[in-house]
Amino acid sequence: MIHLQREDLLHPFISGNKLRKLKHPLLNAAEKGCRTLVTFGGAFSNHLLATACAGAEKGFKTVGIVRGERPEPLNDVLFLCEMFGMELRFISRDDYRRKPEYFESNFNPATHYFIDEGGRGELAVKGVEEAVAEWQKADHIILGVGTGATLAGVIRGVNALNLKTKVHGISMIKGFTEIESEISAQLPANCQANWEVHHDFHRGGYAKMDQDLIYYIKEYARKTGILLDPVYMGKVMMAAESLLTSGTIPTSDSVLVIHTGGWTGILGAKSKFL
Repeated sequence: MIHLQREDLLHPFISGNKLRKLKHPLLNAAEKGCRTLVTFGGAFSNHLLATACAGAEKGFKTVGIVRGERPEPLNDVLFLCEMFGMELRFISRDDYRRKPEYFESNFNPATHYFIDEGGRGELAVKGVEEAVAEWQKADHIILGVGTGATLAGVIRGVNALNLKTKVHGISMIKGFTEIESEISAQLPANCQANWEVHHDFHRGGYAKMDQDLIYYIKEYARKTGILLDPVYMGKVMMAAESLLTSGTIPTSDSVLVIHTGGWTGILGAKSKFL
């Protein structure tokens, strides 16, 4: 049986795992006396929106460094970022690949606080790790994987609580087999948690979608009143059902799927849903 952990309901804009991952970076920025948050993302980044809103709530100025040229007019996500007071700067893809260097060349670290793309980093992992204690216990936890910070945090949380739960990460990036080693590097040396990354449910790659996925998301919303985005959660729910029907996960086991939010991800694909 699948139970859905509704992290998406934590906040309308600082959605799901974004709230968990931003908790400690914002505390750290305040401790350092930095009053401006600088972060990075694509044109439809839920992380940019979450940071813009979190900054407004906590009294920080925010700067969003966006990969690519400024769209005219702004898309829905970037419009909301500006509504929350975020200054948007658009840079080339080459500059974007050198994010730390770009930050160091353009901002003063004494007053500006660097938050990496997707919020990833040790402080982000710490916030997710703490969340595991709040969740319903289950034989299996299933969640989507992008940068890997959320998965690393869940594994660490399971390990810290000495749970027998197996953690399943559903990779959204085609061919990203290096993710296992990147996650392992963020775990304690004596980590006993049982975990696995599944690489067969990306449906073409990050932010790629097909008609089966679109149909599934539509039907899921109509039957449950729960919105799944096509970048992460639609694929995660389809993967969870597939793991059960294929026998990879016994149907007698309890399954907790983490709804990591990101509802605005569907806005970038509106035309495909019409």
